[in-house]
Amino acid sequence: MNLISKYECVPTEKNVCGFVGMNSGKGFVGLLGEIFDESVLQKVYVIKGAPGTGKSTFMKELSKRAASCSHNVQEYLCSSDYTSLDAVVIDSKIAVVDGTSPHCYEPMYPGAVSEIIDYTKFWDNSKLENAKNEIIDLSGKKSRAYVQAYSKLKCEMNLLYERINSVRNLINFEKMRSQIKRQVSIICKSNDSGKIHRCVTRSVGMKGRVMLDCICNSTLNKIKVSDVYSSAYIYMSELLKELILSKKELWVSYDPICPELVCDIIIPQENILITVGDVAVYDKNVNMMRFVDHDSLTDIRGFLRLSDKCSGLFACETDQYLSFAGEAHFELEKIYGETMNFDYLKTYSDLKIHEILEKL
Repeated sequence: MNLISKYECVPTEKNVCGFVGMNSGKGFVGLLGEIFDESVLQKVYVIKGAPGTGKSTFMKELSKRAASCSHNVQEYLCSSDYTSLDAVVIDSKIAVVDGTSPHCYEPMYPGAVSEIIDYTKFWDNSKLENAKNEIIDLSGKKSRAYVQAYSKLKCEMNLLYERINSVRNLINFEKMRSQIKRQVSIICKSNDSGKIHRCVTRSVGMKGRVMLDCICNSTLNKIKVSDVYSSAYIYMSELLKELILSKKELWVSYDPICPELVCDIIIPQENILITVGDVAVYDKNVNMMRFVDHDSLTDIRGFLRLSDKCSGLFACETDQYLSFAGEAHFELEKIYGETMNFDYLKTYSDLKIHEILEKL
């Protein structure tokens, strides 16, 4: 029985590396500090503005032009709205990031490395003042919806941990670890850099639960770990330990509900993806029932089924509250968008993009 909530597979551009963070049972968990390091980068541009002011559009255009000039581009999506960009890194030298809530990224080395791109100067303050009450009302609705969503996500997280702890005692770890060692010896032909890249390929956001098509539709050889009452996470944890010992370069994606749990591992040199749960098409399957004591499982099956049902109810409430947040957010986008002078902004953006590309 697979207890992992279903994620819709969404198409992405080839430069997308994942989400910039995740809405989780521990609140918003951001990865900006891991995506780029100001002490290493040549330049970091932090965009300040509001919903609907063109921040994501600017990053998409910059990314497009940089890629057309054969630069290495890494795009990171918004965890709440997968159609928007939150950060772009070019040639590991220059980064552009959305510095507004919930990321609230502030420059570490202002002037020396960091620079603010201020979009507030392109809106009409008088129009915003006239819309004051509506903005306050919508912002309050959005904030309250997120508070409720995070509360339900925390419930989902706690139930997931309870299932894992309950099933852990039923697993034959010696048998499972032996299988993992055999699997790693087969799929890992040689050592490489040993680097571990943390990423997020699944998201719980305003447009539902999504996973990037680099997971579900990629040309990677897929090994699916079929879940039994959340036990697949235990397998993935042990597998990651073994892969680290093998000195492989890995991309490790973490569960958006429980940001400490591994749900996807990509081994780029071997062209392999090992994933929990959701993919319909796969090359190999690891059935966790092989490692579970069936008789002992019977004793707690009632609890596990109840936990699954409760988790599903909380998931529905989570998604509903995030949908409410989305309704308020997109209304705010309309309000701010209608006050923007996009002609002036486009001229400014074109000049800024030219300036950024000149630095590469």
